[in-house]
Amino acid sequence: MTSNVLLAVLAVVGVLLLFAPVALQSFVVSRARKAAIISEPAEAVPGGGWPVAGAFQAVGFVPVGAVRIVAPSVPEQHCLLLAAPEVASFARLWVGPDGKTGGYSLQSPLPFGTLVTGVDAVDAMTDHELLQVFPGADPQHLLDRHLDAQWFLASLGVQGLPVHPADADARFRAEWAEELEAVGRRGMGFTIGLAYRSALKLPKHKGPLAEQKGIVEHVRRLQGSAGTTPPTR
Repeated sequence: MTSNVLLAVLAVVGVLLLFAPVALQSFVVSRARKAAIISEPAEAVPGGGWPVAGAFQAVGFVPVGAVRIVAPSVPEQHCLLLAAPEVASFARLWVGPDGKTGGYSLQSPLPFGTLVTGVDAVDAMTDHELLQVFPGADPQHLLDRHLDAQWFLASLGVQGLPVHPADADARFRAEWAEELEAVGRRGMGFTIGLAYRSALKLPKHKGPLAEQKGIVEHVRRLQGSAGTTPPTR
């Protein structure tokens, strides 16, 4: 997920839920579209994101860069980019200007989208994002659950794509643009839902991917859209 700034826009102005829905949608999307994404070395992240970054490195992830997000009305944020090709996964760790760590997540590219395992994502931003959320999980627990989801998808015939550390920055930018377009396309109802879930900390996809209602059928639809043949069960 690359949507921390979208959610930060909602958090900064606490009265947004009182806005007319169209004004809310316009405010969030306009601020996010004006965000500047600046590539930086991992060392530029305030405080290095420790100790969470260290915990990611302890389970095999290597820092490969960072991006700094500057948007109107939103505190500046860094996102530390990490990669672990051995488990076909990227990781992202958000860090505020004071060095305080925020949300973090793992991402694995799939033939039809992305598997995402995070601690605070409130909803999948796009239709082809498979999201599972474990609030408060440390990097080791998050990785274990991510691997569980990879095995589950493999049982359905879905194999992840290789991860190349040099692609971390470009992938972040591509997903940012895709999520921003998706939020604008899905309209005010989706934005209000994000605001509500973000304010009350109610993730929509809490728990293991394999236990989500209708997940096998959803994966089959995504496989079909990617031109692959769904497995029979």
